[in-house]
Amino acid sequence: MSGVDAMEALLEVFTVTELIGAFAIAAVVTFVVERVKTKKRWNVGPRPRFQASFSSSTASSPFKAIHQTSTVTSPFFQNTSQSVFSQFPFPLSDSYLVVLSNIYHGTRSFENAVNILNFGWRPGPGSQFGRGIYFGDWNTARSYAGDKGCLVGATIRIKELEIIDYEAIQQFPNCPRNGEGLTAYALSRGYRVIRASPSIYVVLARNHSTPRHIPGVTIKGVYSPATGRKII
Repeated sequence: MSGVDAMEALLEVFTVTELIGAFAIAAVVTFVVERVKTKKRWNVGPRPRFQASFSSSTASSPFKAIHQTSTVTSPFFQNTSQSVFSQFPFPLSDSYLVVLSNIYHGTRSFENAVNILNFGWRPGPGSQFGRGIYFGDWNTARSYAGDKGCLVGATIRIKELEIIDYEAIQQFPNCPRNGEGLTAYALSRGYRVIRASPSIYVVLARNHSTPRHIPGVTIKGVYSPATGRKII
């Protein structure tokens, strides 16, 4: 039977409107199946999200999540006590951008701060929660800078799925506890930031001898830890 004969046979049983509706449903089903297959192909394993609970108050946390296609802003994340992603008014996915604002990097000298501003970042000797650039709230960064140092203020924009809690990644099999090994392990799994505590965030970076600018990290200025004033 030719294609024309098959179409004439179908028209004897169904109306043109019914056939168009059936073809449309088949096309939608095919599209959904292909999307699911694609998603499974790229989903190489479980990726536990970073744990967070939120509060209606925005004063105590630098975290907020922004949907890239909406002007709606979620409540700020506050601590790591429990997961509340099911409570968000819209589904979380790769389209969510987590913005860490009002965070600082403490450095021991004004010269170091100027070099960061001009040339970029270089991972320091600290690697308790992985090799990288350590940021924190004002008080945490100030404790690292000391009275003679400086605080480099920054904003970090990163996808929600690229952040993980330190305690969560330590549950992965054969995960190193710290240092360059932890950084390599996390980066190989698609994570760029480890949240060590509610006040310490590590932007992961391999050890390198020359300073580099880090994508997603915007420097807002250099501040005096003593007066809180912006120097540069």
